[in-house]
Amino acid sequence: MKTSFKLIVLLSFALTSSIFILGCSRDNVDNITPNGNSDAYYIDSNNGRDDNDGSTPETAWKSFAHLNQITLNPGNSINLKKGSLWNETFRFRGSGDESNPILITSYGSGDKPKIAPKGKSYAFLIRNQEYIEVSDLEITNMGDTPAENRKGIYVEARDFGVVHHLYFRNIEIHDVNGLHGGLEGGNFSNNKASGGIVSVILGNVVETYFDDFLIENCHIHHVSQTGIYNTSSWEDREWQRNGGVYVNHSWVPSKNMLYRNNTIEHIAGNGLILKNAHAPLVEYNTFDYCGEFTSGNAAFCFNTDYALFQYNELSNTITNVGDVDSGGLDSDFKTRWTTFQYNYCHNNGEGGVLITGGPARWPTAFNYETIIRYNLLANNGDHAIKTSGNVMSLKVYNNHVYTDLDESIEVIQHKSWDGYSRSAEYYNNIFYSNGTNGSIRLENSAGNSIHDNMFSGISKNSSVSTTANLWNVAPVYSVGSNPRLNDIENFRLSSNSPGIDVGDNNQHDALNGEGGVITIKDMFGNEVPLGGGVDIGMEEQK
Repeated sequence: MKTSFKLIVLLSFALTSSIFILGCSRDNVDNITPNGNSDAYYIDSNNGRDDNDGSTPETAWKSFAHLNQITLNPGNSINLKKGSLWNETFRFRGSGDESNPILITSYGSGDKPKIAPKGKSYAFLIRNQEYIEVSDLEITNMGDTPAENRKGIYVEARDFGVVHHLYFRNIEIHDVNGLHGGLEGGNFSNNKASGGIVSVILGNVVETYFDDFLIENCHIHHVSQTGIYNTSSWEDREWQRNGGVYVNHSWVPSKNMLYRNNTIEHIAGNGLILKNAHAPLVEYNTFDYCGEFTSGNAAFCFNTDYALFQYNELSNTITNVGDVDSGGLDSDFKTRWTTFQYNYCHNNGEGGVLITGGPARWPTAFNYETIIRYNLLANNGDHAIKTSGNVMSLKVYNNHVYTDLDESIEVIQHKSWDGYSRSAEYYNNIFYSNGTNGSIRLENSAGNSIHDNMFSGISKNSSVSTTANLWNVAPVYSVGSNPRLNDIENFRLSSNSPGIDVGDNNQHDALNGEGGVITIKDMFGNEVPLGGGVDIGMEEQK
């Protein structure tokens, strides 16, 4: 029996060797079976070979071809060699699990490994997969001409159920030339799904949503049309304006969505469109030069509950011809309980913050109880804070609005979108025009309450009481009369500035979506109040 076994082994080895000698080419991927039991795979475009087994850095594959022949298991990793370049799409099969996600990352030294398929539909694909972490890559997707629905990273889930744990960290995505609204043949509304990172939920059979979705420390620039975008087919809900009640038809929101510490700049349209989510968090991001070629506020949420945007800087959004959306932050319609706090919006073409309820005649158009608090809005064109459409119960308090522009700015602007906002309240804010006089526009909006604010350089409005507010009273800055916009520290107030301890102490709670409230502090992290009462403005002093 032992002799027979040895003979079989020797014959098998001889046959395998003959096949290798007669038919193997160094880059012929059909002549080797990938090691499907490996914990880690390595790919090196410079020194790898596709007739290697891919299981060590020394036996790395050259291309992505083998990834279509294996299914990754929980805990597996794909390691891309730094300094490598691939002009092909990255895709793979398999999912991780809760304890062992699949890792896609880099190894070695030098520049990040670069995936650049030169104009494919997407450069990097995750489809109906979960428990995956992607990090330390560079991605481009530049075609000869712009194309519709061209993307850097594309995530798709169709009738999957819960899609768990998708993380994208430390990735640079740039030069993705999707079609955008500023091009001939482009359409702003239809081209939003072209851009840097796009995640889409499709289908109508199995309720599907993301749970634990992270984009962190990424640099997304020079992409079109959108920097980061997500949407879902499970989106239907309504709230009729006149006598209607909230109705959820098929709204299934994603959960635990977090966008943190990203730089998003030089974007054709919107930097971030965040949709269909429960309690998403957007914090410590920088948005600069969005809307370069088509309409788009830097960042907005749509069809969300309890969205929280904090500690973001949004600047230099471009106003294109005929544009009305080219500001910093936007709490858009089909939203409830949005909170914007501790953000710095400056030098945007048209506005610091927009709150829109959508066209009031639509049953799906509503915006309920957005809170804007402890933000700095400086030198934004046209307006500081704007409402339009079916906005209900807006709360704006303890913000600092500043302008020294040569143009007259409407510090509060209420406009119609088939109807006006209702029951907006503004209190404890500083509105300071340190140049051309600003103004207030309320038009036919109803139920406004504007009290305990500080106005300076703002023309009187017959609907705003000068006795319920500090009128023609200017803040005193620690740095002098003309603070520079390069640092929010320049907007700290002197200890003898008016407005200390005289604000309204009844600050409206911001809800966190988990049955509690969001802790309130001032722009600089101080407790509120510090003294005998709440101060007017974004800073609390003893």
